[in-house]
Amino acid sequence: MLDVLVNDKLKTICLTYPKGASSSVRTILMPHVDNRLLGTNEFGEKWILTESVSDGEIHQHLANYPDYRIYAFCREPVDRWATGLLFMMHTKWDLFYSDVSNAGQEIADNASNEYIRQLVSSMVSINNQQCDFNDVHMYRPLFTLLQIKLAHSDVHLIPLSLMEDILCDIHTVPRQTFHRSNTSDDGYERGHYDHHGDNSKFITKLHTKWKQVISDAIRSHPDFLPVSDYLSIENKVYNQLVVDGQNAESIFLEIIEGPSCKQATAKFCGDMSSYLGFMDHLESGSELHGRVVSNKFHFMQ
Repeated sequence: MLDVLVNDKLKTICLTYPKGASSSVRTILMPHVDNRLLGTNEFGEKWILTESVSDGEIHQHLANYPDYRIYAFCREPVDRWATGLLFMMHTKWDLFYSDVSNAGQEIADNASNEYIRQLVSSMVSINNQQCDFNDVHMYRPLFTLLQIKLAHSDVHLIPLSLMEDILCDIHTVPRQTFHRSNTSDDGYERGHYDHHGDNSKFITKLHTKWKQVISDAIRSHPDFLPVSDYLSIENKVYNQLVVDGQNAESIFLEIIEGPSCKQATAKFCGDMSSYLGFMDHLESGSELHGRVVSNKFHFMQ
């Protein structure tokens, strides 16, 4: 599921996704408080936001902009998964909040590394190793972004660390630093936590110790193999395309015809519904279309 921000004057699109600095991008691109009546941001540019375009609809939606440049800022997948899980643990499952005791804060502050690993591993196991937890914050956007790069002529998948520089370049303004939403300092925005009031007291510890322990476990601990498998396609796209700039079509074919696709889609294909839409937007009869069709069984529920 992607948010689509369009600037018709610049013929440019920015795609964002949850836990990928989407709030920060929106803050920079959408109307500045002083220009709200004009509908322009601080650079005098007007961006139109379409929220939550589903994976199954994204290719059809972008087909309306055939000659636009497309940018997406990509977060490292393991870091994003850990952050997304902590977001749900705190704001949706109330694991660190209680109206009657401070036990949740004690756990957040004092849990050992082994406790954190066992807790998260048990959560994955209890959920039948469904590592998306049926939540959009855990869905995998990079495979869909890879398809978009193959379907359009001018697509740029950029490491998240370069977001501010690229947004300045898009607006042809000097590079600068913007205020960014930082949940480690500010907690989660109102609406994410309902009755919790000020929920920021646990966040710093969760975003330092807990996130690091979970990320390290995904990369090396055998109990976290289901998560590693779940993220195998995302990691391949991020490391080989976003970071190293390798050939997008070669990476895509390695995924759908190699073992990483089977590992990642054996149980977790609900967030990969973009594949069939991608197949429909390829030139029929092309070699790529034929290989996409022959491997669609990976993505059929």
